Amino acid sequence: MGNLGSLRQQATSGVIWSAFERFGQQGCAFIVQLVLARLLAPEQFGLIAMVVVFIVISRVVVNAGFSQAIVQQKTVSAVDLSTVFYTNMVIALLMALLLCGVAPMIAIFYEQPLLVPILRWLSLSLIFGALGGVHQALIQRAMDFKKLCYVGLPTTFLAGSVSIYLAWNGAGVWALVVYQILGAVLSSAFLFVVSGWRPQLLFCFGSLARIFPFGWRLAVSGVLDQVFQNIYVLVIGKCYLPIEVGYYQRAKGFQQLPMTNMQAILGRIAFPLFSTLQDEPERMRRGLSKAVQLGALIAFPLMAVMYVVAEPMIVLLIGDKWLPSAEYLKLLCIVGALYPLHALNLSALMGLGRSDLFLRLEIIKKVMVLVNILLTYRIGITAMIYGMIITSFLALFLNTYFSGRFIGYTFGQQIRDVLPIALLALVIWAVAGFVLSLFPIFDLIGLVSSLMAAIFVFTFGLRAVALGVHGELRTVLSRVPCGSWLGRLIFSR
Repeated sequence: MGNLGSLRQQATSGVIWSAFERFGQQGCAFIVQLVLARLLAPEQFGLIAMVVVFIVISRVVVNAGFSQAIVQQKTVSAVDLSTVFYTNMVIALLMALLLCGVAPMIAIFYEQPLLVPILRWLSLSLIFGALGGVHQALIQRAMDFKKLCYVGLPTTFLAGSVSIYLAWNGAGVWALVVYQILGAVLSSAFLFVVSGWRPQLLFCFGSLARIFPFGWRLAVSGVLDQVFQNIYVLVIGKCYLPIEVGYYQRAKGFQQLPMTNMQAILGRIAFPLFSTLQDEPERMRRGLSKAVQLGALIAFPLMAVMYVVAEPMIVLLIGDKWLPSAEYLKLLCIVGALYPLHALNLSALMGLGRSDLFLRLEIIKKVMVLVNILLTYRIGITAMIYGMIITSFLALFLNTYFSGRFIGYTFGQQIRDVLPIALLALVIWAVAGFVLSLFPIFDLIGLVSSLMAAIFVFTFGLRAVALGVHGELRTVLSRVPCGSWLGRLIFSR
């Protein structure tokens, strides 16, 4: 029982610090993006979006699943860690050279010559980023997310400040390029400082052979995931103008600020925790059940509110030149609400060490995405996002299949767990929308009033739903400023 209490305490502490690090860093990044969005044109963001997809995919190849393997393995030696470090660096150098070589072809594909120097400079971020890969994996393995706070926040602040200064002085798209490169440099530098680990002159092909079977499947899954997460940018960039890419990417950025970061927080905690419980399916089932409810309790209401306030939020924050993003954002909110459920079920599968099934799932889901694109790309961007919603629901059914098979937590049980929360989100959507309709369009007071109404409904609605996670919510709230008072307000009878 003491072990269970220790795991729960470690997980709760990890959630708090991971949330603080992710939302602190991404909140700072969001502010940077807001300022840059006012200084730069949508077309310039569109150009960066066209090539960042290749950088993101290359980062997955560089990591090769080794970071997840370090977290998942029950024991890792100094030889294992140094071997992974040097392997990552070699792959990073090769990928950077490859990107430099194919840059002209990518520019021809998009019919944008400026992409050649942009992509070649951005390839440097792969090499700098690889320097800190093992350090970050070790911190995640220990669930010591406090240290990541010392990395993420100063990195984002410093890189963002330089980027804003450059944009203010007319650097244009190059301000965004510097932001990416400088962020990779600073992140790895700070990781070296806070982690305490240093690579040694050690290398063993035996270590690589032992880690590789788990890692390569996750690497292939990760490449597939990133390709298909960004395939819409590729298609929009090829079939439409850069300004449309900018609109779509900005809408995706608003949606991803809360949801992708919450998915990352839950995944970073759930994966090592489920790895610890991989031989205890009943405890894993209970943990996954509570995690799914917690994820839905945050995601569903949050996406409902963002759907309602999309237009005034975009206009008031970054200007009416970005208003076409609002329609895309609304639809992406429906997709975003399911993110935590996908992430948690996949974390459970990885925690069981079944990267083979993880890869199989990714292949099936990517085929579904391809079918969606082939059916909708000629109709328009909105049609593609509607198809994205449908494939997201189908993917959730697939992701939960193995949770039911291996740990006894089926798709139907998960739907029953989150149904009351979904109903609460619908009430929040209706009330917030009604309040917003009482005010002039793009009115700041109306936006604030709508948000306050949503918070009111959410606070008192919690008394009727998610009873299975009240204890965890109160524990988390008690450890944050004013949280104990808020917990008493929500859960008092």
